[in-house]
Amino acid sequence: MLSTFKLLVGTFALPAIVLGAACGMRGDSPGTPAPAATATASPASAVNLQVIELATQPATQVTVVNPAPATATAAPAEPPPAVQEPLAVELPQVLSMRSDHAGPGLIILRFSTNVPVTADVQVMSNQSGPAFSWSETLDSAATEHEISIPANFGRYVVRIEDEFGNEAWGSLRYAADPQGIDFDNAPYAPALKAQTAKKLLVTWGFADGHPSSTGDPGRVVVFTKDAGCTTIDACVGEPTGPAVEGLVEHNPEADYHTVLATIPGSAFDYQVVIAQPLTDDASHVAFMQLEIRGDQLPKTNFAGPKTITR
Repeated sequence: MLSTFKLLVGTFALPAIVLGAACGMRGDSPGTPAPAATATASPASAVNLQVIELATQPATQVTVVNPAPATATAAPAEPPPAVQEPLAVELPQVLSMRSDHAGPGLIILRFSTNVPVTADVQVMSNQSGPAFSWSETLDSAATEHEISIPANFGRYVVRIEDEFGNEAWGSLRYAADPQGIDFDNAPYAPALKAQTAKKLLVTWGFADGHPSSTGDPGRVVVFTKDAGCTTIDACVGEPTGPAVEGLVEHNPEADYHTVLATIPGSAFDYQVVIAQPLTDDASHVAFMQLEIRGDQLPKTNFAGPKTITR
């Protein structure tokens, strides 16, 4: 709705009042009063009025929205630090041990491991017990070690250690374990037989209750050398292939381990090494070294076909 307001605008002429005051000092004598002042009023002038109509625009309703009071925003919480997973570390193991004749009273001991290790090598004083007659430390970390040591009746021990301080052991015996400590003896003693010129049968066993009978099938590694190699030549045997895992026959009285290994023939001599873990984690492995020369192999393959082809 339009609202109309009337504004009165007037022009007013105010009566002019003329005041005259004359105070003069006449040449009269003192005390004579001055003539009275006279005021002359002019007639009042006309008052002019005007009516002005003002039109106002419709009132606009304005809604004022006060902003919500500011609140402090909590800083986002930092995520907890990620949990660092421990590095997977392959624990050290002695994979193989063997010896080679190196001259009067000496042998070359060779052993390999799964990770680089340092080692303490000991020549043991007896078939059992911790006493040793000679020792040496190998400070250079490696997976293949070779050292010349005094020969004895055939019991040698190495203690290996990786860069993290993890330890493991290997024990090597040559041909026999007469007291049946690491390997059983009597009817279960390790044995090697050439079935043919290219097949070697390796057997060993543990009577029921033997401390080395952990249930592990064990394995066999075969190394070859040229048949004409001598001590002076210092030939190093080469593996014929990867280790062969044993087959185990469990009987109430004993566990029988068997490996049938393939070899290249009578042109070579052979070192046959049995590896038998003595602990569940294979941190201690007992090794037995057996040997056979190429000229000891059968000349005829009786187990093969009737016609032999070269």
